[in-house]
Amino acid sequence: MPLNNSILYADIGNSRIKLFIEGTKTAFHYKNTEFIVLLSSYIHKERFSKVIFSSVNSNVENIFVNLIKNKKNIKYINVKDLLPKQNIVFLSKVEGMGFDRILGLIGATSYSEPPLITVDCGTAVTINVLDENFSILGGAIFAGAYTQKNTLSALSEKLVQYKLNFATNTLGDNTSNALSFGIVIGTSGAVQKIIENIKETYNFDNPSIFFTGGYGGKILQHINDVYPYASYDEFLIFRGMAKLYEECYNK
Repeated sequence: MPLNNSILYADIGNSRIKLFIEGTKTAFHYKNTEFIVLLSSYIHKERFSKVIFSSVNSNVENIFVNLIKNKKNIKYINVKDLLPKQNIVFLSKVEGMGFDRILGLIGATSYSEPPLITVDCGTAVTINVLDENFSILGGAIFAGAYTQKNTLSALSEKLVQYKLNFATNTLGDNTSNALSFGIVIGTSGAVQKIIENIKETYNFDNPSIFFTGGYGGKILQHINDVYPYASYDEFLIFRGMAKLYEECYNK
């Protein structure tokens, strides 16, 4: 699904707002003391006629919408208002599923017929499933790699100084390497275990698998030998927004 350059796509997540326009992705972290200033400046300088957004953070959503309202003649559309109108995927088997998870699955249908699995690596790692009838079955959620690291750092000040090395593939010979090895390989192993459980439970022989999120490609590298047919698309959620909008707009 092509991304329309006259549309600003916004994914308001747990820790960052991710924005896409004219082939460029930009993100602003809420912890940045200048977050509102940076977001306001971005919105002011970019040119677009429509905004499509999804949100799992009501406070940032309010800030974002108010900034958009400052620009004249801009139409803004919340994904939650489009989902009841679409027939791309069916939600009767799930309850309260995050919009980002749904959008990732919709985006994946631009590439492949189901069954398919998406793995979104962000604040949380979410693994999501679409069956051959286009019904969303749910999935799994666990703490993401950086969330694990930040939690450990909050409990032990000695770990604050260390950064994650996603290229690690051997036992750590010092604290920094051991921390990276434990979190990165542990996260990769959890993803693989959950995918195998899904395949066995639902008798999926070779489901299409799509990774997304800030470090999704790095996690995929550790299990690519097991799933050589899996792929990474950092724009998967934005692609889902585009497909959802086009499907509803063309009705």
